[in-house]
Amino acid sequence: GTGVLSAVLARRGVQRVVATDQDPRALACARENLQRLGLTGRVELQQQDLFPEGKAPLVVCNPPWLPARASSPIERAVYDEGSGMLRGFLAGLAAHLEPGGEGWLILSDLAEHLQLRTREQLLEWIAQGGLKVLGRQDVKPRHGKSADASDALHAARAAEVTSLWRLGLACSGWRLGRRPGHVLGPLAWQPLLHALATGLGPLGARQLRHFLQQRFAHV
Repeated sequence: GTGVLSAVLARRGVQRVVATDQDPRALACARENLQRLGLTGRVELQQQDLFPEGKAPLVVCNPPWLPARASSPIERAVYDEGSGMLRGFLAGLAAHLEPGGEGWLILSDLAEHLQLRTREQLLEWIAQGGLKVLGRQDVKPRHGKSADASDALHAARAAEVTSLWRLGLACSGWRLGRRPGHVLGPLAWQPLLHALATGLGPLGARQLRHFLQQRFAHV
């Protein structure tokens, strides 16, 4: 909706980003934000249902976090009825990954704490999509409501964790990196997760920037 994911990736060194949304107003908002940031030459916006055509070495998705019905268009940023977008991403990701590619799913577990979805369901959808979990990085919320005991959802918000799930093809035996057996450690993923969870804040992660430039410079 805002284009924050595409802006973060472009700023961290990805040379070409294709960003999608179904809502023309969301695309207009993203276009305006990218213009302000001077990134329109690096990010292509498309009106699509999830995936654009073709394959990529990196596919990033941040679906709405709560599987409930939206009562207005703007609420679709929060509510994903029947987990439709989440399930669609997991079901279609394998067909859009290049060999050795990864899918990054940014998802809060708030729905689990509200008993709207279980962790077992999520893992089952990942497996059904022909995917496996390569790793996961977690961050705790920093917003005011997570510490507000008077909030009706305080218990769930206080326990909430936002995760970056690194997903790959289940049948693939590769490991991420340019050298055989080379795997980037948690310090390479944590700054991006914080940026995606909090918006376009300072990253200051040379290791992550170097990785994105080396691995995805041709995207």
